[in-house]
Amino acid sequence: AMSINATPSGKTAGSDRSINWLIENPSNQGKLIRVEIWRNDTEEIIYETGAIQPGNYVESAPLKKELPPGQYDCTARFYAYKEENESYIGQAAARLTLTLYE
Repeated sequence: AMSINATPSGKTAGSDRSINWLIENPSNQGKLIRVEIWRNDTEEIIYETGAIQPGNYVESAPLKKELPPGQYDCTARFYAYKEENESYIGQAAARLTLTLYE
């Protein structure tokens, strides 16, 4: 019941280097979620959120580190936690293609 942009994109240079992640935790979810974006070729985390409350979303945010322009095959890992005590419930994953422009 979580969602993310399957084809996020953004710029590698300039003042706005935000990526349009469009990560949503629907209000009917009843769970906290945390998301990590992993590069498939290097197995490194290039973006991560804090806890996202039900009914909230991350529209855009910059990468943890700069990457050159190009396309990157990535995996978004969603971690779910109980809202009342933040105990871990489980995880899900989704593949995505990140495109970075100059």
